[in-house]
Amino acid sequence: MIKRLFCVLEQQIVLLEKDMANHGNKEVTLLGTITRNLEKLIDLDQKERERKPDKKRTRELNELRQKLSDRIEHLRRG
Repeated sequence: MIKRLFCVLEQQIVLLEKDMANHGNKEVTLLGTITRNLEKLIDLDQKERERKPDKKRTRELNELRQKLSDRIEHLRRG
């Protein structure tokens, strides 16, 4: 998720740099919001990595990821 958000932020910055004259305060505000969210996600990620792994929670998260992956694949196939 952090990588995706970082990519979105990078793309938006590139767009702003290309055409600064046509962008207003909305775009700048949006970039600020994305940046703050990215900082929060990085902080949460670091805290999560410092925690001791909880085997039950890890198993539940893996099961949830698999269910989501299966669901996405099912939706993708139609």
